[in-house]
Amino acid sequence: MADLPTAVTQASVSGNGSFCFYKDQIVVVSEEGYIKKFDIDKTSGELKIDTTVPISQKVTEIVSNTKDNIVYSGKDKAVNMVFKEKFDKATKITNPSEPVHKLIYPNKKIVLICSEANHMDIYWIEKEKITKMIPEHDKPILNGDVDPGSEYIATTGCDGTLNICKLDFDPNKLELVYSSEISERVELYSEQKLQVKFSPDGKNLAIAGSKELRIAERNAFEDIKSVPEIAHDDPISQVCWVNSNILITADTQNVVKVWNFDTKKEVFKFTNPNDLVCMEYSQTNNCFALFDTEGCLVVSTQDFPSHKDLQPVEKEEKDDLPQSKGQDQKEDAEMEPEKPEESKFAGNYELDNDYPQEYNNTVNDFIGARPQVSIMPGNVTEDDQLEYRFLCWNQVGSVASRGEMNSKYIEVEFADKTFHKTIITEDEIETEMATLSHNGAFLASKAEEVDLDQYEDDTNGQKYISQLKFIPFTSWNSIKPWGLDLPKGENTEGVALGSTFCAVSTDSNYVRFFSLEGVQTFMMSCFHSVVCMAAYENLLCVVSHNGLPMLEAQNLKLKIIDTTKNYACIVETEVPVTPGATLQWMNFSEEGSLYTYDTDGIMRNLSFSHGNNWIPVLDVKQRYDIEPSKFWIIGISEGEISCCVLRARTYPTPIDKSHIQSFKLCIPLLGLDTTGKAEIKRENTADNEEKFIRESIELTHQQWRRHQWSSLRNSRTQKNPSYNQSKSIFTDIEMTQSKKALDKIIINSIRIAAHNDDKAKILSLARKLHLVKSYSLCITLLHEMKLPFVADELQKVMEKKEMEEQNERERQISSSQNSREKQVNKASSLSEKIMQARMNNMEKNSKTENAKKENPILARSMMKKEANESGVNKSVPNNPFANKENKKVHNKNFLNDLLGQKVEKKVSNLEKPKNAKQKL
Repeated sequence: MADLPTAVTQASVSGNGSFCFYKDQIVVVSEEGYIKKFDIDKTSGELKIDTTVPISQKVTEIVSNTKDNIVYSGKDKAVNMVFKEKFDKATKITNPSEPVHKLIYPNKKIVLICSEANHMDIYWIEKEKITKMIPEHDKPILNGDVDPGSEYIATTGCDGTLNICKLDFDPNKLELVYSSEISERVELYSEQKLQVKFSPDGKNLAIAGSKELRIAERNAFEDIKSVPEIAHDDPISQVCWVNSNILITADTQNVVKVWNFDTKKEVFKFTNPNDLVCMEYSQTNNCFALFDTEGCLVVSTQDFPSHKDLQPVEKEEKDDLPQSKGQDQKEDAEMEPEKPEESKFAGNYELDNDYPQEYNNTVNDFIGARPQVSIMPGNVTEDDQLEYRFLCWNQVGSVASRGEMNSKYIEVEFADKTFHKTIITEDEIETEMATLSHNGAFLASKAEEVDLDQYEDDTNGQKYISQLKFIPFTSWNSIKPWGLDLPKGENTEGVALGSTFCAVSTDSNYVRFFSLEGVQTFMMSCFHSVVCMAAYENLLCVVSHNGLPMLEAQNLKLKIIDTTKNYACIVETEVPVTPGATLQWMNFSEEGSLYTYDTDGIMRNLSFSHGNNWIPVLDVKQRYDIEPSKFWIIGISEGEISCCVLRARTYPTPIDKSHIQSFKLCIPLLGLDTTGKAEIKRENTADNEEKFIRESIELTHQQWRRHQWSSLRNSRTQKNPSYNQSKSIFTDIEMTQSKKALDKIIINSIRIAAHNDDKAKILSLARKLHLVKSYSLCITLLHEMKLPFVADELQKVMEKKEMEEQNERERQISSSQNSREKQVNKASSLSEKIMQARMNNMEKNSKTENAKKENPILARSMMKKEANESGVNKSVPNNPFANKENKKVHNKNFLNDLLGQKVEKKVSNLEKPKNAKQKL
């Protein structure tokens, strides 16, 4: 049997996707948020990329009438119609209650919309009206079709039934004509599509679901007949009519066959290496295409003749091809197109077919993964057109984009209602990402990569520029809201917000720094694109690519920048990610410890006090039996994760705010109790070891944190938004309490080891005790358990520990005394200088007073001179007492300068001029 001549084109998309024919092109969509248009080479069937149009919606389904209308939708439920390729002016048709998984455009009159609900929405194009059809399926509708005369509609559901109804504009007049079970129950997104298709003449309905094709004739739907000649080795999943005489079928193992329906003979055969998503034939372009889960388009421009000209090819005639009408067989055989080699991929990278097969296989095994895309902690990126979409959700609160009518708003809601009231402001920049702290909210938009000619009448210029906006929460430091624009061609990838700075990463591999007042303070370049950023106090963590993935593992690198030390890099290390997984979340805890979480459910902690090593602190699947993609992390504090476990959706909704749960971290050591039914011995050994390691890491981090930010605890006032954050820094008392808690775990483990008479383990555990008092308790315990020899050994360890602590205390006391002596010496030296200056002033003052008493004329001239020097204006130069106020001021200042003390009493005696004159 001859193979169907095909050309394989990599559409360069990932995730769920679909395609449709539009005019003389093929349009491909995927969850990445792009619409790609390809030109078809009618000779070879190869596709050439024409244009790529970014859209804000994550699209998984697209259909077209091949002339002017395109309808697309996805898991965000919004269904949009585009007229003449104006994707920027898409019209929302409807917004079903559940995500859309299938669109059907059977004719120019209606569009069928299948969602995860048990009904189907029908959009009437001319009347622009939506009606709901309930074809009585117990499960969501899987597939469907409408006959060419728009009289009947056939649907299949996940319940395995086929329902045929009479189509009417009024849903109340829907009449169920026939219902039958055609298959077992199937999953919504499985390889079994249960597709049904009416032939172009409307006479036959082809039904998938079994190994043999089944046909139901019009007006006799109850008489479903199997066609044993048209069969596969596996159940048929999809069917497609080329015309009323040529039929294409595909099974669950991706085998595609072309049949002569009249003779029931197989004509062509093709096996696709990947799972099929959908297939379609375009009569306008005389082209057949199918789309698979790896983003490949398989296209055939083989001329499909009518049934009179099409002759079946027998199995022994493998080298012959079916002849086109009016062509010579010999000439056709000579012009037989060579079947192109299958495309070879390394991960998601297409390799050159000129390379040897062995080389391609080696590279495929070596790379095996696609580079990580950029992420934002707490940001919902799955569905951009949600009416309420989280842009950021952490332990401070949430920033959400909320749509009302034709307007968008930004809503900032706080976890602590007493900190600040909810902020609602108009979204002026079309925010795509945000970050939140006690200081404010930092928002950013993405530039739209669109053809500028489409907006010739738009002179605003803001559609193509990424914009930044900062909203402060308090006025304690008089910070005002501000905004800035990035240069054209530079797009935002991530934002972060510390206690004194804002940072934004861009697709130009830049990281730009701003103060909270909006001043540009620094800018740096990264060697590769930035994946994620997080900030805490004065630190900024930047994760970027470090090269291509290797052995299915992401190649990521981390830098921590200290903005208070000339933006120096204080930590530089690689970021571990589980092979085959990608980074899903990264942020600092409330205590300033850095955590990451990947799509395989592994959470890791970067321990600054343990040589900057990464420590796995939780395996979500193993510990809590939760699907990693459903584990939506909000934040981490005091060794507990605040999160919400998603149910049906892959993103949180406002109702999830009332379902926040706490999960404790648990290092995945060997022998841990994951069921809660472990024996006492096992539980008290492995569980105690895990608890000790985890709390030791927390204690050493608190010591590191205290050394790093202890000054902030005393310098920040309650008006500072970050006051509570710095107040959680441990004091000496809290440090001692943490050490006591660790010693308690060790003593409990020692008790278990003593019960098992494991002396070596007792001494090994005892050396981890922190306090001398804990040693005494442990020695007493060992004596009670009749282990005196071990107690004696422990006594020696305790004495050594006491000696070390005594030496340390003496060193601290000595250092403190030396420092105090220096301060005392410095203060006494200063005091002596002050006393000497006062004695000199008093001696000089005494000599001056004696001279005045001996010579009154000299005294008057001296007072006049002093008054002139002090700037006092005398009304009568010969009389120093003419101005009472000047006299008081002069004497007060003069005596204070000479004696160095207040003479309020003497000045009050000078208030009476007569007494003062007599005294003089």
